[in-house]
Amino acid sequence: MAPLQPHHAGGDNGSRGLGPAGFAARLLLVAAWAVLLVLQLQRHYGGRFVDARFAAQVERARHERFYGVHFQGRRIGYVRHDLAPRKGKQGYRLDQEAVLILNVLGERQRVAMRLRAQLDPGMRLQRFDFSFASPFYVMQAAGQVEEGNVVRYRLESGKQTTEGQVRLARPPVLETSRRPYLVDPLPAKGEALRFVSFDPLTLAGMPVMVRYQGREKVVVDGRVELLHRFTQTVAGVRVSFWLDDQGEVVKEESPAGFVFLREPKFRALALDTPQEEILAAAAAPLRGRLPADIATRRQMRYRLRLPPGARVFAHGGRQRADGDVVIVEREKVPGDTASACPT
Repeated sequence: MAPLQPHHAGGDNGSRGLGPAGFAARLLLVAAWAVLLVLQLQRHYGGRFVDARFAAQVERARHERFYGVHFQGRRIGYVRHDLAPRKGKQGYRLDQEAVLILNVLGERQRVAMRLRAQLDPGMRLQRFDFSFASPFYVMQAAGQVEEGNVVRYRLESGKQTTEGQVRLARPPVLETSRRPYLVDPLPAKGEALRFVSFDPLTLAGMPVMVRYQGREKVVVDGRVELLHRFTQTVAGVRVSFWLDDQGEVVKEESPAGFVFLREPKFRALALDTPQEEILAAAAAPLRGRLPADIATRRQMRYRLRLPPGARVFAHGGRQRADGDVVIVEREKVPGDTASACPT
């Protein structure tokens, strides 16, 4: 994201935001949640659509993988991905869990996500149950797909419950650590592939485009592997990921410094103590000077410079978005005469 600029109260226009690509990008946004929040991709891309009917490409046995989440040379979290056939029924069940230990404002904070979903034989989404928990925000969402491309959901956040629906252009696919549809058939180098993905964190569908960059030699756990490299652009930020010949994610990384590596369970779960302050590392730099009366000012306005097609999702609490401007209101703090809470 581009730098922020402070502004006095005035009339500027409105903003939205963009969502992650695959579980790794989704976790990247969660890790930098206080800075980036949740974005939603709404650009139209070229390239051919992927046929997601790849049931024959996924073996009927249970598939469990662990990924270590690395930042600044330290393992700060893990992702557990469990995909298995549904007993007595067609299709698959997905159980995905992610935990991050972040250094936020000098304190260790635990962020956890859990996704349970039912997929049809073509790996398209049928039902989902998603939860997100941190010291600052908790949410639960559940929903199902109707009519092939309509996602109906129920969202619980704090004391608020919201119900709604999202109509997508095509039946949604969940991006997981298994992506055989990207390597079978193998695209030509430079070719772009498209499909529609649904993100349970933002409760939004998004068109996804990935581009095949060819084979590359990558060092993984001390061994050199010949992998397929793909790039995916998210709000102007390019995420790279590497797949093996079976379409399984081996490595994924972003310009913000987050790296996801396929690792044995014991290694992925051995987390290091986070040292780098996550907000300082991921925050967009401030351009300009804060006003001299910031201690008494009731409102601050920050203009965001965003990549083309990006939106800011910053509504809630003491802040709201108005075009490319985020408006932060000072909260009223009870004075000395306020009544004490009963004990």
